[in-house]
Amino acid sequence: MDSNLRTASCRCGPLSAIPTGAFADPNFPQPHYSVWEGRKHPWVTIKGDGIEHYD
Repeated sequence: MDSNLRTASCRCGPLSAIPTGAFADPNFPQPHYSVWEGRKHPWVTIKGDGIEHYD
């Protein structure tokens, strides 16, 4: 089931994804990897130390 906060994918089995931006905690840990960057808008920037980038 998808919602404005959570999305599920049949390909990931029982896993769900929650966008980091859904949390208001400024101390939330930085992501370790970024996926689907080929689909992002040109004005979106993915930056940070040690982030692995996948398309």
